[in-house]
Amino acid sequence: MAQTQRRTLETRLTARNDTRTAFTQVERSLRRIRTAGDRAFRGITRAARSTRGQLAALVATLGGIQKLVIDPAKFEDSIIRITLAGDAFVGKVDEIRDAIDNLATSTGTQRTELAAAFDVAARRAEDYAGALELVTTANKLAALSGSDVTEAVTGLDSVIEAFGGSINEVEQIAAQLFEATRRLPESQGEILTQLGNIAPQARLAGLGLDDLLAAIATAEAQGIRTSTTFTALRAILDQLTSPAGAAADRFRDLGVQTGQNALAGQNLGEVFARIAAGAERVGNGLGDLGIRGRSVSAFLAIASDEGERFRDTFNPLHSGSVPAFNAAFDPVNNPTKSAIDAF
Repeated sequence: MAQTQRRTLETRLTARNDTRTAFTQVERSLRRIRTAGDRAFRGITRAARSTRGQLAALVATLGGIQKLVIDPAKFEDSIIRITLAGDAFVGKVDEIRDAIDNLATSTGTQRTELAAAFDVAARRAEDYAGALELVTTANKLAALSGSDVTEAVTGLDSVIEAFGGSINEVEQIAAQLFEATRRLPESQGEILTQLGNIAPQARLAGLGLDDLLAAIATAEAQGIRTSTTFTALRAILDQLTSPAGAAADRFRDLGVQTGQNALAGQNLGEVFARIAAGAERVGNGLGDLGIRGRSVSAFLAIASDEGERFRDTFNPLHSGSVPAFNAAFDPVNNPTKSAIDAF
């Protein structure tokens, strides 16, 4: 297994004309992996000679191979693939390995998981610092939501790209996402995916990520599932940006602006409240606007109290979310310190 791994790494390094020093480091690591694996198998063989030792040998096989052979080989492979991601990462084998080791030690996340996430981040960020920031923040979000670090890296980067942000804003975006959705049953991965899907419609209507997160939090505070809220938002955004027939007439009668950037600079809750009030006057008017079934409850939740809930939710998301995010992560990161503080 280690020999196959070595041939794979040597081919990749040769193809990119990487430094011989980097390969030598990997070669030594793989030699250590092979030696540790041989020792594990010798121990397993000796244990298996007795009938009672067979079960212990099986357990040792599974755990020993994973810990001593597979995980280290995966880790070293990820390190080399990171250095091949772009010029910003060439020659940084030791620096990348040390950064991942430090992050693993301080947070308890497995090195292999962090290395795989860093490999993805290196292909999305412009430089080493950006990739490290993306992985560090994604690791916090994953720990708080119980999701995978690589999934968090991919989701955060997709949302940043969809809403025209930058990697420098990743911690703020993750903090706002956590604050707005931490009580929801859906995983952060699901929410990030839905945010990425609705982003083109939202940007066309003039809404930003802050607006969407605040709308989700407002509906959530009234017991509405996020999937239902997204369905309602997609329907009404379609009608607002490209109204036709009865919808166009309704918006015109209510004095609601339509077309591209129709919601730019406006309070979404107040706009929804105006639409809801008009629909109430004419009966089942929301159906003409594409709001039907369970989506009605989400729409009305955002529209309730003429947007007051929306504003109350929106403002905290703008300020103080990063300290709250880091404070929430601290007990996860340092359970011993948390227990001492509680005592």
